[in-house]
Amino acid sequence: MIYLMIETFILIMLASVVGFIVAWLLRRKDIQKMSLKYEELSQQRDKILEEMQSMQKERDLVQDERNQSMFRAQECDKDKQYLLEKIDILENKLKVISQDKNKYTEHWNQQIPKNNESISTESTQLGQERLDKDSEDIAKALNFSAGSEEIVGEQPKALEKPEGILDDLKKISGIGPKIESLLHNLGIYQFSQIANFNEANTIWIDHYLKFKGRIQRENWIDQAKILASGHETEFSKRSK
Repeated sequence: MIYLMIETFILIMLASVVGFIVAWLLRRKDIQKMSLKYEELSQQRDKILEEMQSMQKERDLVQDERNQSMFRAQECDKDKQYLLEKIDILENKLKVISQDKNKYTEHWNQQIPKNNESISTESTQLGQERLDKDSEDIAKALNFSAGSEEIVGEQPKALEKPEGILDDLKKISGIGPKIESLLHNLGIYQFSQIANFNEANTIWIDHYLKFKGRIQRENWIDQAKILASGHETEFSKRSK
């Protein structure tokens, strides 16, 4: 009887040990599955974070482009207003000249003798002086670049033609097709020319083109130095 009880106890103990081992193995397998699942979720999380960072960079670039566009729009509005003012001045000058022309034409006609004698020297001199003054007024009204102010600073050295390949000056933030054409008219074709602007050159261009500090504000010179060295700026990369 005692032997049977001992044998039963031993069997129960063996069953318990086997059950514990089986449970431990199953639990270990579950833990391994959970670890693999955790690693997979971690990788997905890292991938999502990278995508979020990439989207943030793209958003920043779009914001920069938007700010640049708004700034250019404001500059265009200022240039447009300036041109409209110049046009008004020119139209007023033309009206005054037309009125004066009619007055002097009438005056000269009155000075012509009925016997077809020559026009008096005094009237001719008066008309010539007035004509010279009117021509000077027209030149001043049409002088968009210099305006009525004296240009200060020193004009940059001009090139008769580009040295080698013509640089695309529009790669500089702040220079569009119109400004590029104006710079070409001044003999400025290369990034290296703008990169070598000194303070006097910058002041001259700024006054000549009525930029009101735009060259310094948009940092043309530093951009030109980077482009002249063969590298790209953030703006030039986006403008491709």
